Amino acid sequence: FLFMFDYRSVFERKNPVGLVRAFKEAFAPGEGPVLVLKSINEEGHLAERERLLYEVAGRPDILLLEGYLGPAEKDALMAACDAYVSLHRSEGFGLTMAQAMALGKPTIATNYSGNLEFMNAENSFLVGFRWGQVPPGCAPYRPGAAWAEPDLHEAAEVLRRVYLDPEAARRVGEKAREDIA
Repeated sequence: FLFMFDYRSVFERKNPVGLVRAFKEAFAPGEGPVLVLKSINEEGHLAERERLLYEVAGRPDILLLEGYLGPAEKDALMAACDAYVSLHRSEGFGLTMAQAMALGKPTIATNYSGNLEFMNAENSFLVGFRWGQVPPGCAPYRPGAAWAEPDLHEAAEVLRRVYLDPEAARRVGEKAREDIA
C-alpha cells in the first residue's frame, strides 16, 4: 500500500496518521502487507513529523520515505505498489489517486471531495466518513469549517479485503484504468 503527500498541503488534511491507524488495525506486524508513506517538505513541519514517527514506531511493515524523488523514481514507486490509499479529510483534484488509477492500481480513498469527480464504487474502494471540523492551525482552512473524518474501522476492513482478494482488487484497478483513460 502506498500513500504520497506533501507536508505543506496541510498534514491534518492529508491525514497520514489516520491511514497508519487503519493499517495497524487491519494487519498485525509481519502479517505480510507493507505500508509506504512517501512525503516531501517534512523539514518545515517537525511536530507533525514527530507525530507520524510516533505512530509508526515498532512497525517495521510501515516505511517512511522522506524527501524528493526525481520524476522517474516517483513514477517507479507508484508503478511498484499493489494499491494506493488516501484517507484524506478534504482533497482538491486528487492527482496521486488519478495517477494510481491510470496505472490500474486498486485505489482506496475517502468518499468525499474532489476525487469523486473520477472515483466511484465501480472503479475504486471508497471509505465512508462522518463530518468533522477543521482544527486550529490548518491554514488556509478556517477553524470550525466542515471536512471529512474517514471511518478508520471501515478503512481497515477495505485494506484487508484488497489484500486478501487481489484478483477482485485487480478487476477494480482495471476498471479504474479504463475510466481514467
